[in-house]
Amino acid sequence: MKADVEEYQFGVATTGDLIVTLEKESGKDLSAFFKNHRVVRK
Repeated sequence: MKADVEEYQFGVATTGDLIVTLEKESGKDLSAFFKNHRVVRK
């Protein structure tokens, strides 16, 4: 996540950006998790 923190340090990260980062770092598809928690990827 360090690279993403550096990328968005002085900008705006969306929920979608966070989800992409978490999926990239975990190596897993987290769409079911976010769908179950009613988080919408934008």
